[in-house]
This record gives sequence, C-alpha cells and structure tokens, in this order.
Amino acid sequence: MMRVLLVLMLFLATSVTADEITILPLQHRLPEQVLPTLRPLIAPGGSIVGANNQLFVRTTPDNLAQIQQVLAALDTPLQRLLISVKQSLDNQQQQQRAGIDRLEIDTQSNPGVRLKGSLSKSSTTLSDQISQQVQTIDGSPATIYLGESFPLAMIWHAPDHHASQQLIQYVDVGSGFTATPRISGQDVVVTIEPVQQIRNDSQILGSTLSTEIRGPLGSWIALGGSTQQQNGASQQLLNQSSSQANQQQQVWLKVDQLR
Repeated sequence: MMRVLLVLMLFLATSVTADEITILPLQHRLPEQVLPTLRPLIAPGGSIVGANNQLFVRTTPDNLAQIQQVLAALDTPLQRLLISVKQSLDNQQQQQRAGIDRLEIDTQSNPGVRLKGSLSKSSTTLSDQISQQVQTIDGSPATIYLGESFPLAMIWHAPDHHASQQLIQYVDVGSGFTATPRISGQDVVVTIEPVQQIRNDSQILGSTLSTEIRGPLGSWIALGGSTQQQNGASQQLLNQSSSQANQQQQVWLKVDQLR
C-alpha cells in the first residue's frame, strides 16, 4: 500500500489534476513486463507508471485508446515453456609412430648394416551428446548448468559477536547459461547470459555476458560451438611419434510451448 501511495505522489507531481489519471488493471502480466513496450507509445507530455498489478496513465484520450489496444495484446496469460538444450562433443585423436625395430650388423658373408623399421598410424573418434530440459514461463529466466558442487566453509557470527558457528555450504562451480525466452508471434526471442566460473582455492572467479537469439518456436537454434586442437611430438634415438587431438563442441537450443 505504501508503495502505491509513493508512486501516486510522484505521478501527481507532474499532473495537472487527479482526474487526468486513468488506472488500467493488469490481469496476467506484471508492470515491469509491459512498461518497456508501452512507455515509448505515450504522447509527449504524458506519463505512465506501474505498481501492484496496475498501470497509472496520464495522457490524451486518443493516446489512451492506443495504449489500451496495445496493452490488450500484451496482457495475455503466461505461457508455460519447455527449453531443451543439446550439446554434441566429438573427440578425434590421431597417432603416428615411426621407428627402428631391429638393427643387424653382418661382418661375415655380406658385410653391412641392415635396419628393420615400422610405420604405424591409428585414429580414434569418440562422440558424446548431452541433452537437458527445463520448464519456465514466458519472460522468466531458466538456468542450464554444467559443473560440480564443492563444500565451502563459512563462519556465521551472532549480532552481538559473542557466538559464532561454522557452516558448510555447497556451491556450484562450472559453466552454463541463463535463458530468458519471450514469445513474439510464431517466434521466440531468447536472452542468453553465459556464466563461466572457475574455482581458485577458496575463491570463485567468474564472468558473464549477454546476447539475444531469435528463431521459430519448436525449432532448434544454434547457440554456437568451439574447436580445440592439440599437437604433440616425441623423438628418441631410433623412434619418433606424433599425435593430434581435435575436439569440436556444438550447442543447440529449442523452445516449445506446453499446453
């Protein structure tokens, strides 16, 4: 209640009379979910704020009718969504070896040195695919996470500092991302915020960024991929070997509506 009164006081500070305010109740959405779309539509000199599932609008009658029309399209029941993520991981390893297996020295009938060597090659390919699913609602974030949990010791102190207690809290560390889907007609717009965390002794180091992808509902959308390559070589007196490892990772995302 106090929040509504504070909003009205700030709102009336720019109003001429209280009769110019129109209250629009929201049935399904929160004010913060519709205000970003409605604010740019307010006529010059007007304003719009929201609190407690209500919008307070001060504008011209014609502009108010436009706001109500757009709001009717926005204030729809929240859709239950199913986010599916699949990750494919391909590992290919190649090894090559060349060497001298036997050395013969003949000093009798046919003096000379005879060498017997060999050349071998091998290739191994391993493929793995990980699938995950999580449910959410339109406009709400869902987290897809890969990593591990480890115990972190924490010390709790009483407010009077006369008592303390050691607590063990398990913290997830790894990589993943938060996906916030928003339905737009037959498409879905997904805000992706990847999270990469690394444990460094008792500290957790991390970084985040944000991007958006768009695609049809019910279709796989490529999030991206990575390729890593490692080369190695060794040489001895009569033998030498080399190896090459390639790792390719691809990630796709799909959003389906649940009935």
